Amino acid sequence: MNSNKLIFNKNYFEEKIPPTFYDHSNRNDICPSIYSRLLGIKIFIDSKNPEEREEPNYPRFSVYKTNEIGETEEIAYETEVWQEILDFIEKLKQSGTGV
Repeated sequence: MNSNKLIFNKNYFEEKIPPTFYDHSNRNDICPSIYSRLLGIKIFIDSKNPEEREEPNYPRFSVYKTNEIGETEEIAYETEVWQEILDFIEKLKQSGTGV
């Protein structure tokens, strides 16, 4: 899937979902997420407005390492900037090892 349509309809995400990722959101989650089995990571995408987040002091984007069945394990990277997420993804692809 390569669109910006996520289950969450709260204008959380204005970018295209990167190749190898798909919407992995669950309506029970606090915010939407995308997942890449190939890279072994799941990215949570919180509101642009920090005051609308459950934890306003946390960064908007959080990358988690996942296990073989896609469950999150540990945080790998956090940032407010989508381009930094794309750069992180590119480094993972180049390393060929995942996180």
